[in-house]
Amino acid sequence: MGLYTKLLDDIKEVDVIIAGAFSCVIAARLADVDLGLSILVMEGGTNNDMPSVAHPAFFFSHPTSKTSIFYKGNMEKQLADREVIVASGGPELNDKLDFETSFFSGAHSIDIKKHMWAYKKQREIMRRMETYRGTCKMTSPEKMGVVDTKLNVYDVQGLKITDLSIVPRNVAANTYNTALAISEKAADIFIKELGLGLNKN
Repeated sequence: MGLYTKLLDDIKEVDVIIAGAFSCVIAARLADVDLGLSILVMEGGTNNDMPSVAHPAFFFSHPTSKTSIFYKGNMEKQLADREVIVASGGPELNDKLDFETSFFSGAHSIDIKKHMWAYKKQREIMRRMETYRGTCKMTSPEKMGVVDTKLNVYDVQGLKITDLSIVPRNVAANTYNTALAISEKAADIFIKELGLGLNKN
């Protein structure tokens, strides 16, 4: 198995094709149960096997670099007219979604409760935000769903989607753990459907 920047000419057919964030998690799980399985993992972006990406102490080197994306929020009166900026990892091989800064960007309920003047209003707004609809929401087609509980795309044979867009609710703060859990669950589904036995070692 190797890491290549383009598809090799001698690859004509593979058993499984996986693309997107955390695809390496699924590929590793499938390879663990069947070493003979040919798996093609496709990713966009550069191979960022660099200390500045892998180690938290260097995250200050990312602003204005190609390894990060910054999302700027609207100016808020409650934040002294500041615009909140949330940093996220840029596209890379085995995309981590959020580069490691060693802290979460979302507010904890304890922090929100400190502002007693707005706690009840904030709680009401946050509850309304839970009506988030992912682009590939997991529910029935009648409710505008795109994938079923086995990650199959409705009316498309042989295609599954397993990324954060299937989540029916908004994920607060760091999305890394949620994406990792979805990938692990997806791997379990694939292993069962492909008839691969659990690794006894």
